[in-house]
Order: sequence, then C-alpha cells, then structure tokens
Amino acid sequence: MLPAFSSFGQTIFNYTESAKPGEVVGIQGDAFGNVPKVFFAVINGSSVELPLLEKDTNYVAVRIPVDAPEGMYVLKVGNSQPVYINRARVMSYEYDEVMPGTVFRLFGRNMWMNKNAKVQFVHPANGRTANADIIKGDAFSLQLKTPGTLEAGVRYKIKVNNGTGGHHGDSYFDETLLVRKAAADPFGLNVPWGADFSFSRNVYNIKTDTRLIQRNKNDDRLVIQEAIDKAHADGGGVVYLPAGHYKLIYETGSGLIMRSRVVLKGDGKDKTIITYGYGKPFSTERVKAPYGWTLGWPDSRSEGMAMVWPGGITTSGLLDLSMKNVNESGAFVHTIKNMPEGGSRLFVVNCGLDFNTGWGLALVNVDKLLLANNTMKSTSVDVRGINAPTRTWPQDIKNSYNVICRNNTYEYNAGRFGANGCHHAIFENNRFIRNGDHQAKGETGGLSLDYVTDVIVQANTFEVTGTPVLNRNQGETILSQGGNPHQQSMGKVTKAGALTLEDWKTEWQDFTDRVMTEWQYAIHPTNYTVAIVHGKGAGQWRTIVKNNDTVLTIDRPWDVVPAPGSHYVITQWSCYQMLVRDNILKGNNRGIWMYCGNADLVITGNKLVNSEGIYIRADQRLAYKRYNLSWNTLITNNTVENTDGRRAAFIAAYLAQEKNANIFGTGMLNMTVRGNTVRAYTPNVVKGSFVKGEGYFNANGSGEIVAKGAPGILGSIFENNRSINTGDSLKLAGSVFHTVVSNE
Repeated sequence: MLPAFSSFGQTIFNYTESAKPGEVVGIQGDAFGNVPKVFFAVINGSSVELPLLEKDTNYVAVRIPVDAPEGMYVLKVGNSQPVYINRARVMSYEYDEVMPGTVFRLFGRNMWMNKNAKVQFVHPANGRTANADIIKGDAFSLQLKTPGTLEAGVRYKIKVNNGTGGHHGDSYFDETLLVRKAAADPFGLNVPWGADFSFSRNVYNIKTDTRLIQRNKNDDRLVIQEAIDKAHADGGGVVYLPAGHYKLIYETGSGLIMRSRVVLKGDGKDKTIITYGYGKPFSTERVKAPYGWTLGWPDSRSEGMAMVWPGGITTSGLLDLSMKNVNESGAFVHTIKNMPEGGSRLFVVNCGLDFNTGWGLALVNVDKLLLANNTMKSTSVDVRGINAPTRTWPQDIKNSYNVICRNNTYEYNAGRFGANGCHHAIFENNRFIRNGDHQAKGETGGLSLDYVTDVIVQANTFEVTGTPVLNRNQGETILSQGGNPHQQSMGKVTKAGALTLEDWKTEWQDFTDRVMTEWQYAIHPTNYTVAIVHGKGAGQWRTIVKNNDTVLTIDRPWDVVPAPGSHYVITQWSCYQMLVRDNILKGNNRGIWMYCGNADLVITGNKLVNSEGIYIRADQRLAYKRYNLSWNTLITNNTVENTDGRRAAFIAAYLAQEKNANIFGTGMLNMTVRGNTVRAYTPNVVKGSFVKGEGYFNANGSGEIVAKGAPGILGSIFENNRSINTGDSLKLAGSVFHTVVSNE
C-alpha cells in the first residue's frame, strides 16, 4: 500500500511511483483546490512549480522535466508532505527465512537504479545494521547474499535503497525475515528450510534392508509402506527405491500414506517408476468430514487415492522418481494429494507424474512447498463430469504459502493450475504445454490466481500444440477473477472516526472470516478491505480488523476521515502486490486477464503472440452489492501480437457495470500503461471477446448513467506506447476522467 502524506489540508493518497525525465506522473488525493499547485525538485535541489496536464480537486497530472537528471524526485501538491518518485519499495520476498550466506531475492518497485544500491539487515533490538551483497538487480527485483554476521533466531527488518536519493531513498520492507542457524541442505533443495531434512543418513533400501519384513513380488505397496512407517517411527528417514518398476495394488484404503520426516527417493525420474491404477476404480463420491464440508481440494477423501499426505504432516517429500497411473479400467481418477488440514515443508522435486485421465497433484494449505524440476502429464478432457468439489485440474495448491514452483514442465489437455488463496508464492521458469487436439467444453486455461497476495509469476512459457485453441469464453492463461467475496458490501458512510467507519443502514457479518465466495473454495490471505470510492476521503483503503453490525474498525488511521455520505465499498482484492513479468504466451485463448479486483499489480516484459491480450477490469454490480476495484496498476514494456487473425490483440483497462446503472464511485484508479507494443492483424479482429477491437482501451460498459462528480475511471496514463496496424490506437469511452495520452 502506498503511504499517504498530508499537511495543512492537501493530502496525497496515490501516485505514479516510477518516472523517467519527460514522463508523466499522476497524483490523487484530497483537498487539492480548484487551482492546484504542484512543486518538483531533485534531491537537495531547488523546488520549481510544474505546469498541470490535468487537474481536479483530487487529481493532478504533471510531466517530469525533460532536462531533469535520472534519479529520485520529490513532488508536493500545495502544502502536502512530499512523495518520492522512484524510491525503492519492497513488495515480497523469495524466502521468509534465510541463513547467513543465503542467496535470495526481494521483489518490488524501483528496486535498483545504480551501483550504489544497498540492502541492510537491521537488528530489531539494538538497531545494528549489516549490509547484504547485491549480486544483481533490476527495477523489480534484487538478488542478494545475506551477511555472514546475522544472528540466528532474530527477525530482522530490511532497509533498501536503490542507489539514489541519499537517506531520502531509504525505505523499510513492511515484513521481517527470520534468520536461521547455518546448516547443510542434504537433498540440495536450494531453499533454507531444506536444512530441516537432517535425517537423510537413515536410509531404508526397500530391496535389501533387513529391517523390512513385508515382501510380495507382485505388489510393492506393503514393503514401501512398512519402510515409510518405520522411518517415521525412527524420527525420520529416507525410503530408497533403487532403479526399477514398483507396483501399488490395492482394493481398499490408499496406495501409500506418507508420514512426517520421511522422504521417498529413487534413482531418477526415468529409472525409478511407481505405477498404480490397477483393477476396478474406487468410488469418487464426495466424503463429508466430521467437521463439515471441507475447504481443501478435493476434500477429506482418502479412500482409493494413489498417495496421501495426512493432515498436519511436515518435512516430507518425493525425490528422483516417477509415479504413473496405468488406468487399467479406463476410469481410475484418483490422485496424489494431501488432506485439507494441510502441512508444512513438503516437496516434490525431480519427479515424473503421469496422471492419465485422473485428477492431478493436490497439495493444499501447505506452508513451505517446493515443486521443482518435475514433468507432469494429464490427458483428461473431463473437467466437470466427475462428482468432485472442483475439477480434474493437473495441479492445485490452493491456500498454500511460501511456495516455490519452478522449472517444471506440464503437458495437459484441460483444466487449470490452481493457486487460489495463496500468498508469498513464486511461479518461475515453468513450461505449460496445452494439447489443442483435445479441447474440453468446461473450464480450461493456465494459472488460476484468485484471492492471492505477494505472488510472482515470471519467465514461464504457456504454449499450445496441435489444433488451435477455440475462441470462446474460457481459457484465460494467467488469471485472477475472484469476483464474489461472500460478504461483499457497499453503501454510504453515516459517520467515521480515525479508526472507524459506520453505516447505520446495514447489518454486517463478521469481516474477519476470510473464506471466499459461496463455494468456499479458498481462504483469502488477508481480511476484507474497505475503500472510499466517492466523496470526502475517496482514494483510501484499509483492512478491516473487527466489526459489529454497523461499525468497522480498521488497521490504521484514515489520512482523511471520510465525511458522512461518502461512498464506501467492502471487498477483497483478487490479487494484491503481484508481479507478472517476462512470460511468453503463444497460441492461447485470453492472455493475462486480471479482473474483479486488484491493487498494486505490475505486468511487465511479457510477450503475447496470438494469445489475445492484457485485460484489467474493475466491476460494478449494484444488484449484488459488488464493486471490484482496480487501483494502482502498472503495465509496461509488454508486446502483444496478432499474426493469425484468430483473436484480437489489445491492452485494455475496463470498468464493467450493469446497463443504465449509476457510477457509484471510482473503480479504476492510477492505471499506468507505458512503453508497450500492440501489433494488430489486418483487417482488425472485432469479434470473439469482451474487447471489441485491437489496440489500447480505457473505457467502461455501455448504457451507463454517469453520476455527477463520480468518475468511474480516474487518472489513467497511456504513454510512449506503440500501436501497429490498429484502426483506432486508443479508445476512450464512458466515465473516464483525466486520462493522459502522451508519446513524447
């Protein structure tokens, strides 16, 4: 969340964080006056007043002087406190805990500008600092090596400076990092918690270990399970499966039950192969848990599964082996999964998983999950015809956190890759290969990222082989669409205090209940948000920490207390503090679609070829008391190309609303679209999508009645973009206020 600044009346809530000389900056806030004055300075330089490109009582746009040196800039509106353009701000981390000497990354905005950049670990008790070594950096990340002097057991504060602005450029990460004692990583997992697998020397070779008594040349299940149980009873161990073929045959229960502090290890994904799926398939009826319907996927069912991690399991994994569903009956749909209670420190590394037409890998509610260097294959095309709470998705890790998913190859026909409800997760260098020869009628696409925070999606490839994917209302490749938090609300302020907001005409439920949607399929990482969208204080949002029927209490004071009659929205961000960069999309239907609520979103450096476009949407539906907001988004240096004429190429920022409905307030705020290229097809494609045409769009739905003084879209910047072969380079329509278009 951007810091707000005020003094003597003028208050800044939101602003463009990054700008080079000659580029435009937008500033949104309160009480700017009818004739705002904006002052600019470089650090330690004299202040000058800038000409206004756009102005209103709560919004201004100005241009950074062309002759200004590159670096950090100071801007003020009237007597407001200064805001610092190009100051580093950390959004997320690669690991929540590190050791002395750990190499890891921080992600954010304006992270590196020159060789003077600095990252310091600050001791919370004595304030002593230790400098990290910066290995490399760019605008959105820093790779570091932690200092060798860090004290184990301490949660350090992190101070970052990108090399400009002197002490004015210092900023603190709003989270801390725990330092662990230095220790070996016996399985080479390359994550700090890999050191917790300290039991690696206790090895059960299932072919030769004399401690094992179960033997059956036609079924290896019993001896493998015996080794798992004994290794667990020892306090931890490795169940080693030498190169060979192992069969799991079972008519009751599950194939294998994993245990805490046990690793199942082979000699390589092409050498150690476990097969399952023999005989008559088990029932797929949904099972009700003792505590009611479960929230995890698929649910509390363990009967018939190929492999199950029980609830609460910790420090366990699969390494250097393959598991294959032979699907002898043609209907064996069971999976590799954990129980919905979750677990911690789980990994699947260097494995081959062939699910045939069955369910995929489901590891939900896990703290510290590593999926790396795997190959996974799913040939299912039935995504809705099975009596299961969700679908036959190849992989689902919902509600998990501190996740690393990297260097995997996925081959699939249908379904999505679920990560709903996750936070502090990285999806990196994965290859998603969808077979267009087998297209399901149901929901199919790429990554599903509803209700997530602190998620990085970078350097992945999403491609289609075989028959081109049909153009229809499915198939989003990188998707966040969590549109219906089940306690969403909107209304008018009766009164407010520094830490409260009241509406005497409502009866709220408990907003600290973070369960999502009427399907209750994911847990939101944070509580509900209340945002002021119109009237005094518009542009602010806060997290709700408690409430009763008519009074909300928020996490920190309002910068400007909302006035009676101001419009508020209660919602949950579908994605917050998210970075989508350097991904390649080829031949997909619907590219990067983030609609139904986002804040602090960066989409940069992606290349979309015949994969439609980048689509960002706020969504007002008064009948449902729903208003999904899109605030503080940066879309920069992306390329979107349509070379085959199948679907439109575009970068679109939309506000959706019901026909003939008044605009309730500002749904889209501080959208920056800069340095992108859209290459259209000739003739332009105008059918088959919500977006009717090719190019750039800043618009809202048709038939609206614009309420006076309530801009639906406020303060968009379209700057230095290229538009090739488009009939209309940029379309502005509807309740769009103070959009700046510049190619200087």
